[in-house]
Amino acid sequence: MRYWMFLLGLLMYANVAEAIDCKTPPDCASLGYSKDNDPNCADDGYMYCPFNHDYKKCVNYDCAALGFTTSDKTSWCDEIIKCQGNEDYTLCNEKIIPLNCEIGDVYYADGSCGKASEYVKDSSPKPVGVVYYVFDGGAHGKVINLHDLGRSSSSAVFDPAKPYDTYKYFRWGSTVDIPDLKDWDCDYRTVAATGKHEDPFWSAGKSYTDIIVKAQSDNLQYAAPAAHAFYPPDVEQNDSKVGQGKWYLPTLGELMDLYGYNYTSSLGNCESDTGANGNTKTAVNATLTTLAIKGVTAEALTNDYYWSSSEYNSYNSWLLTMLNGDRYYFDKGNINYVRASLAF
Repeated sequence: MRYWMFLLGLLMYANVAEAIDCKTPPDCASLGYSKDNDPNCADDGYMYCPFNHDYKKCVNYDCAALGFTTSDKTSWCDEIIKCQGNEDYTLCNEKIIPLNCEIGDVYYADGSCGKASEYVKDSSPKPVGVVYYVFDGGAHGKVINLHDLGRSSSSAVFDPAKPYDTYKYFRWGSTVDIPDLKDWDCDYRTVAATGKHEDPFWSAGKSYTDIIVKAQSDNLQYAAPAAHAFYPPDVEQNDSKVGQGKWYLPTLGELMDLYGYNYTSSLGNCESDTGANGNTKTAVNATLTTLAIKGVTAEALTNDYYWSSSEYNSYNSWLLTMLNGDRYYFDKGNINYVRASLAF
């Protein structure tokens, strides 16, 4: 009896086996795999086809080779793209428009750069500033506007419609501390000597300006609100690249960049011009002078003190003179020059 039951079981298993529909494994190429190497893939970035390990596809790219960088882009980029596989590497969507700007280049309202010698009035784009710092191979950097900001008189507020009026002095503000603003005491020299521009000493000009403007109730008699309200003449106020709200009062570090500094040397005393070389100022002023000769409203940097957005303490803020690059802190109620900066 057990023998017949065993035979019956074998027959039932055979019928089930015949019912199984065996299929050919999927074609790896049709699934997006390839035998070819991807030049942009990281060494360990491949996933292999489970049906044929000769086929593979990249799931983790070599971010640096693709142009992604680890630099902070939040201050100037509206759309940041993260690299697949390593989100520490990012790319600004604006990099689809390649730039190769250099220090001393004219910066135009359309976001392009060019030599002052090549500018042709009424044919070239609208010039709005001069490049004084670059990174990412010239794809991004900092711009200073073409002319000292001005008011109609010592008692008048800044008028964005007449940004280059005759009275070119602004107070930094009243002698009160702004709690949300970092105080840069004499220890700033330790940071500055590193030359690492990711530090807020160089990179926080826009955020510092926003903090100051809020604390000062957007009072246009003061330096930071004036820089924040500025937009270049003959440019739309709400222009997406260079309009109002895009400009700011540069930090002490940015003013040092604008003058030209050797950050690897000792910076000397707290208030000092040690390390200053003036190379960038020379290049920027040459462009400003050339543009002025060609009929653009532009003027060279004045050999006097310019306000920064870097606070020293409740009573003082940092300035830098374009005469020799001297760093100096002074009473916020004092009057000094203002130039607006822009990050691109």
